[in-house]
Amino acid sequence: MENSPSIFVTDSNIWIDLHHGNVITHVFKLPYQFITTDFICEELKQPAGADLVSLGLERRVLGPDLVLDMIEMIHNHPRPSRIDISGLVLARHLKIPLLSGDGDLRKAAGREGVRMHGKLFLLDKMVDYRIIKPIEASQALSRMLLCRSRLLEKECTKRFDLWGMPEE
Repeated sequence: MENSPSIFVTDSNIWIDLHHGNVITHVFKLPYQFITTDFICEELKQPAGADLVSLGLERRVLGPDLVLDMIEMIHNHPRPSRIDISGLVLARHLKIPLLSGDGDLRKAAGREGVRMHGKLFLLDKMVDYRIIKPIEASQALSRMLLCRSRLLEKECTKRFDLWGMPEE
């Protein structure tokens, strides 16, 4: 499993934003495996963690060694939430990328040597794999922005230029 480009650890805000974009079922059509921690799964209410598990999200329980790593990492990186740190610990342990849109978590991941991608990466891949049409990706991005998803304006503008402006 180590270093596999098709397996990703996810945090909660990725799922919340994909839910707002109305593309959760589509993301599971990608040739990727998504893993999250029991902490993150329990935190998810809308969408519910159990619903995501039924769609294909793999829920991992952190063992005692990883919980100790988590406590140490919380001490070293106080800004991300404790629950988000659990995802970073798992990604570092498995040596696979983390999917998140959280800026504080991105900084911590960089310091820990964990590669990270966000929701635009997933929208790009859904378009690349022809799971959704470019205009559908644009509409999803627009819905995410309306729900105050934290995204770089410059990167969003690039996508709208590439995919077309939504008519919603």
